Amino acid sequence: SPLFTAQGALLGFRIFSTSPAAIRIVTPPQRDALPRTIASLSHFDPAGHPEQRIRVTGSVTYRDTHGRVNLQDGGVSLGVIGGALPPPPVNSRATVEGFLSPDSRAPQLEQIRWLDASPGDPVQPVRILADSLASGGYDGRLVSVEGFLENRQTSAGELQLHLAAGRFRFMASLDAPDSRSGFPDLRPGALLRLSGVCATSYAGDFAEIRMSRLWMRDARDIVIPRP
Repeated sequence: SPLFTAQGALLGFRIFSTSPAAIRIVTPPQRDALPRTIASLSHFDPAGHPEQRIRVTGSVTYRDTHGRVNLQDGGVSLGVIGGALPPPPVNSRATVEGFLSPDSRAPQLEQIRWLDASPGDPVQPVRILADSLASGGYDGRLVSVEGFLENRQTSAGELQLHLAAGRFRFMASLDAPDSRSGFPDLRPGALLRLSGVCATSYAGDFAEIRMSRLWMRDARDIVIPRP
């Protein structure tokens, strides 16, 4: 039977089986996940999108209370979502298994499970100009940028900073439930140097940039060179 969205567009089809005997496994799943490097997930693969579980290793550069995790290996990164167990701490070297999402612009693993983690060397943020956040070349990477604070707010336990660097504007966010009365030095006009993971959101078919954002890890990612 056909399946439709709330707007009436065809979403797909549903097949009802009369019994388990009517289901035949054509190709059994691989017992072990396919090991891959994070860099290889961004390369063209003649075999097409991998449908089996894959295993990658990288340094945890970001995690938050919403389940977002970022792994980085050299100059390439990978988003990780889902998982029944809490993710490893920031700066650990971790291995994870999961399925590569077919819907995201940047590589992203979903339906994951963490295999192991150990203390690692912290990834150093790369210094870039603020307008480079919108280039797409730093998505998912740990970066450091400067900008002038225009305003701030706390929403749903998240500190949100709106900044300007010349004519370019961007946003930075930090999990900080008590930030409404905290961070007294964050006043409009202050020059800030922020570190965090670059996350660019796109409109439609990824052709138009909607917002450039920086996901900060803790209060140490905020430096005020000039109040």
